[in-house]
Amino acid sequence: MFRTVVNCIGVRVKAQDVTAVQKALGKKSLLAIRNVRNVVSDGENHRVVLLDPASNKGEDELKRILSGIDFEAKDHTVEVGYEQLQADEILRKLLPSEIEVPSGFETIGHIAHFNLRPEHEPYK
Repeated sequence: MFRTVVNCIGVRVKAQDVTAVQKALGKKSLLAIRNVRNVVSDGENHRVVLLDPASNKGEDELKRILSGIDFEAKDHTVEVGYEQLQADEILRKLLPSEIEVPSGFETIGHIAHFNLRPEHEPYK
């Protein structure tokens, strides 16, 4: 129920070029999913820098931005599960769409205490 697949573009570069690629692309262009690294290993000497799917960077634009850096653009998939979701995202998946997600809660360790409204009672 909580597993989704995110399709994004990966920029495969030599390990020593990762920092230069990240600086050239900018922080807003990198994949930003909670508890998911935006740089993954691809062999012993190569890494793949994952881009945010919303950044819409095509290969021509990547060539312009990363001029002077040897890279390969390729499709990459990231599996997002329960561990990467925040409480409100989990509740949106659990509750019917017409029910407002409760926003106020306290956490004690790994337990969340919600103050539910009457419309939430059937789903507690």
